[in-house]
Amino acid sequence: TARIDRLAADLSWPTWTRPAVSGLSLDGVQLNLAITDGALDAGDLAPLLAMGGSGASDPSTAPAVPEIMVNDAFVEIIHPGGPTVVSLTGVEVGLGADGAVDLRHGEADIVHPSGQATVLASGIRRADGEVTLNLTLDGGQGRVGPVELADAGGSLHLSGDPARPLAMAGGGEIAVSGLALPGGLLTGGTVMLRLGGGMAGMTAALTDDALALGLNGRVDADLHDLAAVPVDISAEVSVGNLSRLNLVPGLAGQGTAAMKAKGMAADLVSGDLNRLPPVTAEVDVSNLAVPQAPGTWAAKGRAQITLADGIATVALAEEGLSIIGAALGGAITATVPGRVRLQVDPFLVSGVELASSRVSVDRLDVEGASVTGPLTVDVKPLGGGLTFEAGTLKSAAFDLKAASPSLRIKAGGHALVARTARVKGSARASLPPEGLPGIRLALSGLGLHAPDVDLEAEGLSVTASRRGGPDDSWNLDIEGKRLRHVAAAPFALTAKGHWNSRKANLEGSLRQEGSNLVAGFSVNRDGRTGAGRARVDTVPLDLGGVPGGLNGITPLAAPFVRSLTGTVQVSASTEWDKAGKVAPVAVTASLRGAGITPAASVLPPSLKGAVAGVGALTVEASLPADDPVAGRGMVTIGGGNLRLGAAQATGVEGKLELDHIWPPHSPPGQELRIGHIAAALPAKDGRMRFQLLGAASAVVERIEVTTIGGRVWAEDIAVSDGALPEKIVLHADNLGLGDLASQFNVMGLSADGRLSGQVPVTFAEDGTVLIQGGELAAKEKGNLSFRPPTRAPVRDEGAQAEEQGGRMDLVLDVLEDLRFDGLTVSLDGNARKDIRARLRIQGRNPKIQDGRPVDLTVDLSGNIGEAIQAEFENFDIQGLTRAR
Repeated sequence: TARIDRLAADLSWPTWTRPAVSGLSLDGVQLNLAITDGALDAGDLAPLLAMGGSGASDPSTAPAVPEIMVNDAFVEIIHPGGPTVVSLTGVEVGLGADGAVDLRHGEADIVHPSGQATVLASGIRRADGEVTLNLTLDGGQGRVGPVELADAGGSLHLSGDPARPLAMAGGGEIAVSGLALPGGLLTGGTVMLRLGGGMAGMTAALTDDALALGLNGRVDADLHDLAAVPVDISAEVSVGNLSRLNLVPGLAGQGTAAMKAKGMAADLVSGDLNRLPPVTAEVDVSNLAVPQAPGTWAAKGRAQITLADGIATVALAEEGLSIIGAALGGAITATVPGRVRLQVDPFLVSGVELASSRVSVDRLDVEGASVTGPLTVDVKPLGGGLTFEAGTLKSAAFDLKAASPSLRIKAGGHALVARTARVKGSARASLPPEGLPGIRLALSGLGLHAPDVDLEAEGLSVTASRRGGPDDSWNLDIEGKRLRHVAAAPFALTAKGHWNSRKANLEGSLRQEGSNLVAGFSVNRDGRTGAGRARVDTVPLDLGGVPGGLNGITPLAAPFVRSLTGTVQVSASTEWDKAGKVAPVAVTASLRGAGITPAASVLPPSLKGAVAGVGALTVEASLPADDPVAGRGMVTIGGGNLRLGAAQATGVEGKLELDHIWPPHSPPGQELRIGHIAAALPAKDGRMRFQLLGAASAVVERIEVTTIGGRVWAEDIAVSDGALPEKIVLHADNLGLGDLASQFNVMGLSADGRLSGQVPVTFAEDGTVLIQGGELAAKEKGNLSFRPPTRAPVRDEGAQAEEQGGRMDLVLDVLEDLRFDGLTVSLDGNARKDIRARLRIQGRNPKIQDGRPVDLTVDLSGNIGEAIQAEFENFDIQGLTRAR
């Protein structure tokens, strides 16, 4: 028995001599091995193993040392990969004849630069070379490249002849926990090993409970030529909740990825990511939720993954990543080709390079509006499309072009068709560290058609810019080349808008082609309450400079107005409360210095050819937003005039209150005042009190004028659809005979006295105005004198009687100074062609027959109307009179 603290020896022997040793026990031995120029192989120990360690030529000879025990031994192995320390805490080996070995028990703690473990071993080697080995692994830890193991334990078994390694078989199961994989995964599970038929394989089933992630992998290697035949690797990753991966804030959903690869064994076990082979992956993600995109989404596609310098490049297949979304009530599909670069450890996105893709939308429901497609857009990325910095998306840029003809928009019971065939533009976004992203969307070539209001918009361009960041705000620029409506000539549109969380506003203008009519508009909204207001104002426009006048602005005026001149200006405004209730639209319109020629179709036959003018006309109206024509209004007329043939009315003033805009309707008692009427019988101080009952219907409650020293009026005249009533009655009161005589402009005619009475007037369908049974009577005594300057001197009565016409001379003598006690005028006939008037006078001439009473009847017939209009110039009274 001896204790050797340290033994160093150089041994060399030409032949092995059998020692007479019954056993060898080593306690507390420390052995240092240095491996240089390659590896330690069995050739170095061949002499010790020769003939089963007996050193004899007979294999059946028992070994010189039948039993070896090692306790608390320490073996340090120095090699290029670093020092490896093996601590043998208890090894017991029995050696038998024919090279048989019985490893009854072996326990070792192994520490390598890449890991450590405790190994328990037992097994036998039979005389024929067959080996059976059982290993138990405990406390395994290690790190190879980005893969790190916190704990592993399990059992392995191996059997077969080491001299024929391809025929060996084995297997085992190892439980692992705390297995850290690239991407920040921390997994645990089981690893199954298998060996047989010249093939080696491994199957892993791992989970990351914190990330709800599962990883199932498989490796198969052909051992016949391991250095030349690649190893097959397959894996499937399943994620129960994508939000735990923290790839994109707010991202949620489930997904699977199936991956396959072929690589050389030396590359796979090297721990060098750069030596890993390309991986083919198929990804399927479902129930995907993204905060910036409402709804649920799904994605599916194939890709190839390569690793180099810590970066995994995911190259999508040619058909791209197929994305399907069920968002906002519709289906959205997209195909996105390109490539993504991912930093492996820590896991983050370092770059994205997208290729041109196509997005299709069949339907969207947004804020009570529905959009029905399909809408197909070709998306071309600019500079790769997406830009990342330190794993964070910083910006995005794309060109857009529509590949579908149109889509339909419905909202509030109304429909809108968007024509998208010519739409193109771009979209850009920048994502600040805090706050919402900045966005710039520019579109051009858009067309809109609103069939409910028959509005067509062509060549619309829209640029929407979002500032983003903590002070989020939007700016909007709109241009429209042509806005067309049946009610107006086309307009060009320009507008600018701005809104943020506090307020929103939109301002712009409309300019009409041809007329150069300009209307400015503004819309303002309080972002805190939701209340707001809107206003439209036109620039004063001289209609005289507009080709076609009013009809050049709107063709709807043609059935009502033949021509209109003057300066027009219109303003309109409205507001709404925080509940969204819209107040009636307040409209103010003015027309100054205007000349109006109504269309013939809107005038009754009796007013054909009428022309109107107005010095100032203002309209103030309140129009409900949901039914503007049901609103109320007030029309104020100043300095108006009306001409019909040779007659003209001037100084027309008044106010018209409307309790329904269209068809126009007013309360009773509306009144217009007429300053002067220039006609055959001039008048002044006219008044008309009436009620409108429609576009061409009214009730004239009373119309009256002051003429020839008295008043003439009519009452209760009903006009229906432009047609005057069949009959009206003109009332006359206190008409002055002197005024009437002076209007006739007949030299030598004078009179005084007052007439009152009624003249019934009948209107025929052909426009004929008939007077039937009209009668005017003097209310008091008066005088009538007619002394023509061209009349020959009166001769004696006898001579007169002998001559034809002497009777007429007597009448004229009486008329030279006729003082009547009674006078009546009866009227009948066509007011424009043949009026028959009978003048009956009871009176006397003091100079004729000593003032003998005279009852004189004068019948007048002919076109008295034209005669009056010609002011009796060269009028031959004798040719139109018959006296008795």
